[in-house]
This record gives sequence, C-alpha cells and structure tokens, in this order.
Amino acid sequence: MFRRTGQTTSLAFYVLYKCYNNINTPVEVRDHFGTREANRNLMRQIRTIVKNMDLKGFVFNDVKNTVMLKMRLQSNLEHPEVFLGVFED
Repeated sequence: MFRRTGQTTSLAFYVLYKCYNNINTPVEVRDHFGTREANRNLMRQIRTIVKNMDLKGFVFNDVKNTVMLKMRLQSNLEHPEVFLGVFED
C-alpha cells in the first residue's frame, strides 16, 4: 500500500540524475519505503520515465535491482574533440 506522496517520483528522477553523473556505473534502485515491492515499483516508474521521455542508453538489471547509463567516449578524426555517444544495441 502506497500513500502517493510524490517521494518515489522524486527518487526516480534522483536515480536518473545519479546515472548521468556516474556514466557506465550501475546505480542501485532502492525506494524509501524499504520493501522489495516498493523497489520494484520504483524501477517500474524509472522505466516509464525513460520510455516517456525517449531517453536512450539506459540498461536495467532486475536481478541486481540496478540501472545504468551505458555510454562510451568517441572521437572523430576530422573533429578531434571528444564527445559522449550512446551505445546502440
């Protein structure tokens, strides 16, 4: 039973923020409520946000309950500046 206070939604955006600040590092998904059901609900909410905002490069691991933004450094010989590119699967 959830009270719909908005804490889970803000926590979902915080997990996405942590993913962007820790590229290629799994971020643990743990809800403030503290149960497995709440953690699954938070993971579902993160997936929904990623899908609705059409964000690319996120990898979800339901076994370890983590999410990761998978990116790599790329460089172009014509343009030597380095930029981040999303892995395309």
